[in-house]
Amino acid sequence: MTRKILYRRRKLLPWWIKIFIWIFLFLGAIALFVSFLELIGSPIDLWIAGESAIYGMETYDRYSPLGILISLLILFKGFTAFAMWTEKDYAIKLGLIDAAVGIIVCVIMMIVQPIIAFEEGTILFNFRFELLLLIPYLLKCRKIRKPWEALTEPVYSNTSSQSESPSANVTNTEEKVIIEEQHPVGPSTDGEDDGLDKEDPSRFMPK
Repeated sequence: MTRKILYRRRKLLPWWIKIFIWIFLFLGAIALFVSFLELIGSPIDLWIAGESAIYGMETYDRYSPLGILISLLILFKGFTAFAMWTEKDYAIKLGLIDAAVGIIVCVIMMIVQPIIAFEEGTILFNFRFELLLLIPYLLKCRKIRKPWEALTEPVYSNTSSQSESPSANVTNTEEKVIIEEQHPVGPSTDGEDDGLDKEDPSRFMPK
């Protein structure tokens, strides 16, 4: 008997979310690897010399409060991506938190640094284009949250002819028992339903 998956949680995710899942799985793995090297005291000057940036926050000092915040955000996004791809029960809740935090950080960065600024005669735009993805990401997570939580296991289909489920067999058995109770099989013990006339004396005569 072969079984085919008809529906699973991963199919609720649109293609563009799947692309970003793989991107942040990669970035989260790198951040986790760098953090592990830092814990064991390995020389990683080449790793920490680069710039860390997300949602408009930038720093070259990985050990500064801003650098730690950026690393935590990247690790959280990587963990959320892993939870979504492995279809965890709490994955969409993490996605809602991830999207909300991203939107809040982007709005704060646009308040701290004006959207339009002039610097040395040049117009600088500080609009966070991440919002164009974070807002649909938030709305999509809200939309699929209930079906995600309702679909606890993948839905399978049996391709063979004998595909009757055990629950159907149980139901059929229960219906059979009910029918037998309503119409018992065997001789009737009730004299009123034996089909004989009580006033007929011939019924007492030997045959």
